[in-house]
Amino acid sequence: MMAMAKDLNLVFASISLVVIVCGLFPVQVNCELLPFNAKHSKDNKAHPKQLRLSRSTSSLNGLSTAKGIFKQRSRLHIRSASPPKAVSEDSKIAINSFDFTKTKNADHVIINTVGENSMEKTFILMVNFDFAKGWPVKVEESVLWCSEDHGESFQMTNLTQNSKISFMHTFPSNRNKIVFTDEENKMIYTTEDGLDHNSSHSVPINPELVLPHPTNDNKLLIYSYTEQKLYASEDFGISWTLVAESVITPIYWGDPDFDQSEDIVHLQIEGGIPSQASYRACRLPGCQPVSGDLERVGLFMAGTLMVQKEYMFVQKENQNGSESFLMVSYNRTHFSRARFPSNERTINFLITNLDDNQVFVAVHHGNTVNLYLSDVTGQYYTLSLEDIFYEEKLDWFEIDFAEVKGMNWTFMANKIEKSDSSKPGFVQTYVSYDKGGNWAPLFINKSCSEVETCALLLELKNPDDPVRSVDTAPGIILAHGILANSHQKGLTSVFVTNDGGATWTQAPFNITCLFRILNHGSLLTAIPDSSSSNVIHYTLDQGKNWKSQKFDDHGLSYIASSSVEEKDGALIQTILGKEKIKRSWKYIKLNMTSLLPEKCEEKDYETWSLKDYNAGDSTDKCILGRVVQFMKRKAEAVCYIGETSNLHVANNSACFCTNEDYECDFGYEKAGNACHKASWYDDSFVPIACDSGGEYMKSQGYRKIIADVCIENEEDKKKYDKKKTACPSAVPMGLFLMAEMKTIPLGKEITFSLEQDRGSKWDTKYTWDFGDTSDTVSDTGFKNASQKQHAFQSSGKFNITVTATNQKGIAKASFAVEVQDTLTKLSIFAPWASVVGHDVRIGTLPRSKVQVFYRDKLHYMWSFGDEAPNSLPLLSWNSTMTHAYAKAGTYNIKIEASNSISSVSEEFPVKIFESATILELELEGTSPYLLLDSPLTVSISMQSLRHQVAQDLGLERDRLAAVGSDEYSIAYLYLFPTQRANEMSVTEIKGLIINQTNKGQLGFDPFGTHSNSNNLIKIVSAKEISGPPNTKPKTEDKKSGPNMKPVYIAVPVLAVLLIGLSVIGVVIYRKKRRGGTRYSLFESHDESDTMLDDDDVAPLNMNLEISGGGHVMDDSLIDSGGNCLVMEHGQGTSGNEEIC
Repeated sequence: MMAMAKDLNLVFASISLVVIVCGLFPVQVNCELLPFNAKHSKDNKAHPKQLRLSRSTSSLNGLSTAKGIFKQRSRLHIRSASPPKAVSEDSKIAINSFDFTKTKNADHVIINTVGENSMEKTFILMVNFDFAKGWPVKVEESVLWCSEDHGESFQMTNLTQNSKISFMHTFPSNRNKIVFTDEENKMIYTTEDGLDHNSSHSVPINPELVLPHPTNDNKLLIYSYTEQKLYASEDFGISWTLVAESVITPIYWGDPDFDQSEDIVHLQIEGGIPSQASYRACRLPGCQPVSGDLERVGLFMAGTLMVQKEYMFVQKENQNGSESFLMVSYNRTHFSRARFPSNERTINFLITNLDDNQVFVAVHHGNTVNLYLSDVTGQYYTLSLEDIFYEEKLDWFEIDFAEVKGMNWTFMANKIEKSDSSKPGFVQTYVSYDKGGNWAPLFINKSCSEVETCALLLELKNPDDPVRSVDTAPGIILAHGILANSHQKGLTSVFVTNDGGATWTQAPFNITCLFRILNHGSLLTAIPDSSSSNVIHYTLDQGKNWKSQKFDDHGLSYIASSSVEEKDGALIQTILGKEKIKRSWKYIKLNMTSLLPEKCEEKDYETWSLKDYNAGDSTDKCILGRVVQFMKRKAEAVCYIGETSNLHVANNSACFCTNEDYECDFGYEKAGNACHKASWYDDSFVPIACDSGGEYMKSQGYRKIIADVCIENEEDKKKYDKKKTACPSAVPMGLFLMAEMKTIPLGKEITFSLEQDRGSKWDTKYTWDFGDTSDTVSDTGFKNASQKQHAFQSSGKFNITVTATNQKGIAKASFAVEVQDTLTKLSIFAPWASVVGHDVRIGTLPRSKVQVFYRDKLHYMWSFGDEAPNSLPLLSWNSTMTHAYAKAGTYNIKIEASNSISSVSEEFPVKIFESATILELELEGTSPYLLLDSPLTVSISMQSLRHQVAQDLGLERDRLAAVGSDEYSIAYLYLFPTQRANEMSVTEIKGLIINQTNKGQLGFDPFGTHSNSNNLIKIVSAKEISGPPNTKPKTEDKKSGPNMKPVYIAVPVLAVLLIGLSVIGVVIYRKKRRGGTRYSLFESHDESDTMLDDDDVAPLNMNLEISGGGHVMDDSLIDSGGNCLVMEHGQGTSGNEEIC
């Protein structure tokens, strides 16, 4: 993905507008992301498989589609063109608008309001991105506008003449401090006083993501998605320090309430396995280590790290990806696997709420999605509501779920009511007033409970405005929905409640709107979300009566943002959108103060209680152990609330505990009024508290609801409280083994992590076997055995196993890895010259510091120098290739060899002549070299042939080129013309060679020396041929062309066929050591002479020493007298390659 994803053009390409509205108002202001999914901005980039904290109108936004089994219309998001009905016209709203000129191309808008007064200074950044050029997306044009008169007018503001601002960011602790980013020029611009002054600073990376510190306004982080680097500044952007590389988003600042320091940064680092990451905590400056066990979590799915309050989450998956697991850390202790009831597999997770020391999570089980509630540690979960309506995404999912603000513990969710023999399946809205303890269907009012006529289906996942509620107006909710008796019409209506959902009033218009709540609910507004929005509907009596007023003549084609401001009795709503006719941006300010001219008096207030309408009349006023009453304005009182002190909690008292204050604990299910042990729960579920043995608090089947504050008596404690019990022993089950990577570099120390699903750990012995020659490692107790580091000393495939044993039984886990050596060198073997139309045979020999690769599966990328411009290289499994050139000239061959962990590349020039004279040579000799067929040996032999003939005839070597053939006793000699004076012609050379051959006077030593007469090869005949020679080897090379079917080279590079002996591995040495029997492959000499080109003689003595142990070359075989080029230590392709 978790490749994350880091490519943001996938996000930008999917939207035509991105709007970020930052609520920077120091007084009561509602400023939100609307409506073109501002969550897709770079600061909040959605990552596949990311565990998202859903917060009402952001993470839960987005439409879903109904599953095929439902006959009713299961989606509500239907834009209606119906005109408003029974809405009286009014003209009391004062309207001011400002047209932004030359902004019709802007597709990215950011709003920030700064200053001590609510709208003292407003900045609007408008950016036009060029999406057509791909990633990284370039800024075509950007304009920064500023208003210093409360939004009445705006002026352009230039930071510098050539700046291309893509984003602006503010600090949570100081809204006057702003950071503007210029990604194209790697610059940031900073201001500490609302842009009265600004400074410019260069940054080391593209600042594609900026993360201001939550409390220290001098500290910030910048991150580049393309480079995956994270830098930190502690002086407001003047200087920068590298924090980490290979970083994956999201990134989190530490929380001083739960972390060791507020300067801790929580990171996920790209792992050695695709879509996997590892956890790292860094303490600034730099990346100082942080003590703790969090990093022992090992690899997890990239992009799934979530750090919120006391909880941390990551997501793991099994080896075949068929199931995922949620890992939880509570109060920064070690990660433990979250436990969900039943044995259903878990595919994905969505965190929806973390309030009151409890986790609310939606779990995708494959065909269904259920809601679960945790204990205080976030590790043990019980079912809250099953069959949630959801929408499947590529690597994640969304649910119909919303939290009601102003009413603690109130949630809504759309549930799938499955079909049966009596009725078809349908979707219904459920509501819970006690944080998921009890759920009940939502009806238009409490006097009617007939699903067919009174059920209210609300839209809970609308990207524009799902369920509107605010903390300052408890009990008031605006929502889009469909009443049961209008399902078939499929029209979305607006519904309002002022009593927390007991009674709903339908608005007199059927259209999707953008909602706002002003002055604690004294004024509610709804702006139609249509292609020509120009009317605002409003109600002063909490939805009983509606009025409307036009705010624009032509209308807005879409609305980007809508925010409200309240200061000194003023009621102002602002709108930013694009004009329908001119297509330019427009800022509209609606002053609605005159709608409520009178200030509320004491007689205008009433007491209102939070109620659990699902619990019945006897306990409906007591929710989670307390009675909460508010003083709020009466609906019919047309006045504004001037002092918030008149709106306060009138009563907050505790209740005595009842059965409603307890829920069934993990492993138990409710039957009647009691909790009984579930059928799936057995002794293998040993609690996490027993990981180290000793005693634990055993459940009696109940747990008190975490947010509940009811008063317990002794009888309650006796019935519900947990009992101290000795930790049990149980057979280990569900062992799961993972490594940092599946393909491991030779000699690199790798961390292996073990997970155990069930069974006891404190009394279990864990034995690790790495499948190589190393000793097994055993530990008793899971903590010391859960992670091991190991470095493999030989390449190959290994199977790592862990065996867990205790008195109750045994379990095993295994993990397969492949160990590969790092490529450090690549040699190219080819003739220095050839002729137009003739096949040029090109061979390669990759190698590492300790071995030659000739049977290994490597990828090769080939470029022959005659391709069309911008052509891609040819990809093949083949280490040899033939290629014919169509024109004369000098070409540069480029080859790159790669395995799973490394790559090397090299270049080789080849000269192509229009024509040449070609002699076919017949060879005769007893050298074992004639039995070999590999690029290396053929190339070495042909170089020796070319060198010896040129030396014997007194020729320059650029007059000759020698190539092998498919017959071991045949070679071909190319004779090339020259422009140099006083040299023999091609005809004279040909005659001389044939004459000397006939006299038996031409021959060569393929090993470059004449120390052993048995190695001499004699040229017994020479004749001219016409046309290309037959140079194909018996194992045919791959032709350069489009059909690149993988072919493995099965012929050993340096092997000798000896009668009665099968050779497994060999070592070849270049020069015979005097007085000894050991030879080095290439003689040691100055570094300037380490490149062996085709003009050099290969002074090799090919006496071979046979090794019986695979490819690896033992250090003892290397000549201690100097450097051995094949073995030479080097890094990648930086000057250590060799051309032969």
